[in-house]
Amino acid sequence: MLESETSERLRLEKGMSDLQAKFDSTNKQMESMEMEVMEARLIRASELNGEMDDDDTGGEWRLKYERAIREIEFTKKRLQQEFEDKLEVEQQNKRQLERRISDLQADSEESQRNIQQLKKKTQRMTSELQDTKLHLEGQQSRNHDLEKKQRKWRELTVDPGEQSAAVLQARADLSVL
Repeated sequence: MLESETSERLRLEKGMSDLQAKFDSTNKQMESMEMEVMEARLIRASELNGEMDDDDTGGEWRLKYERAIREIEFTKKRLQQEFEDKLEVEQQNKRQLERRISDLQADSEESQRNIQQLKKKTQRMTSELQDTKLHLEGQQSRNHDLEKKQRKWRELTVDPGEQSAAVLQARADLSVL
């Protein structure tokens, strides 16, 4: 799970750098378009100046000049709006990616906590198992000793001649338990 989160994070970081590159490219395009607009404006202004010298009334060149100014302003506003729209989209994408990264980091931290809890539980269970094994070995040893004494007791009860000394010894052994 941690590997998938790491790969997802790397993929998102790559996407973020791609988006940053697109943003930079868009900025360069906007600057070049602004330069083209400025060049077109200068060309129109020089054309209008040339026509102004030919025409004494000046009405026609003034109309052309005003129309060129309106076109330039319109183009400038359109480019500015496109730029702002693209910038807003990129910022939304960035925020979305940051939220996704934050969520993945939180998931990763939760997974790490779960792993630590499971490790502690495993250690505790292993310790309990070891304690149970030791207790079982002690009980088996005690059972073995008791079986031994029980066999001895049966042997003594079968042979009545040796019973008195052996019975006393067995009783002493049993009283110790």
